[in-house]
Amino acid sequence: MNSLVLDAALLDIVNNGDTLIGVGAYPTTYEEATVTYRLAAATIATGIAGGGYIPPFFGPDGTRRITVNRVDDIPIDVSGTIINVVIVDTVNSRIIHVAECDPLELVSGHTTNFLSWNIIFTDRGHV
Repeated sequence: MNSLVLDAALLDIVNNGDTLIGVGAYPTTYEEATVTYRLAAATIATGIAGGGYIPPFFGPDGTRRITVNRVDDIPIDVSGTIINVVIVDTVNSRIIHVAECDPLELVSGHTTNFLSWNIIFTDRGHV
């Protein structure tokens, strides 16, 4: 697949993924991500120059990827165990990406951090 096609999908995340949410269960709807399973959330800057992401680049294995940058001091709203971090587009009320993470026990009233991670798209025909 042409890297322009992969980049279009990755840029949708970069340009529209404005909130990271730590959740206690895998969400299948926007409401589950933002209300039902939400434990902690942080708004991030969108766009290539926004700072929330490193825009699409080639990985060492020929994959296309973006980096979601680290976010610190995220207020914990509800006690529980985070098992996923969800990227949502609050303007269009949609889930853009769900990432697994190591389970982390959170206590309401404290803060947490979301470490940086890569979202990787692979063209199986060329890897």
